[in-house]
Amino acid sequence: MTAKITEVVAEKATFELVRQQLAAILALELAEQQVLSSQDERFDVTVFEERHDLVDFVRAETNTRAVNVWFDSMRQVQNSHAGTHVTYDAVFNLDVYASIGATQTETGDRLSSLAAQAGANVVRQIICHEQYQDLALGPCYVSQRTVNSVQSISTGGASEQLAAVRLTLLVRLGETAGIREALTLEQIDATTTLDDGQVAINTEH
Repeated sequence: MTAKITEVVAEKATFELVRQQLAAILALELAEQQVLSSQDERFDVTVFEERHDLVDFVRAETNTRAVNVWFDSMRQVQNSHAGTHVTYDAVFNLDVYASIGATQTETGDRLSSLAAQAGANVVRQIICHEQYQDLALGPCYVSQRTVNSVQSISTGGASEQLAAVRLTLLVRLGETAGIREALTLEQIDATTTLDDGQVAINTEH
């Protein structure tokens, strides 16, 4: 038997492109918000991709904020198969961490919780902004995105001055089975550091 596929299959699945784009959008827009707000600390958030434990990074210093974007799951939408095009509902988690030192009048655990919640609100407003209805990938790839839930998550009791909030994002995405046709993407130019997953913007857009 000989091989039947005569073209190179897609390098990345749509959910991988979406995950990268989510992280790049956050890195780009958080940096811009810092400029627009004259360095408001709410927007001083380090962006990571596919890290499942940021506790050590966040608690290394006080007054630290970070968000981690990671893929959770994907399921085909019922009766969505049209030719070679298939529609999926994919779930991505955006975990916002904060570690804020105590002051003379406020405890560190309370300040960290408030900072994590404020950070989650910033992340939600960026991702749900009208400019990113299709996450700048085009409706062929993303037809809608919705924040399904926002909840506090455990940080493993690592530090009383550490808090985290998870946003669960549902993205309806499309994918061409097998070979993906060449389409022009408006992906944001960003680099993910391989050793720690930190995301940085390469160029201004």
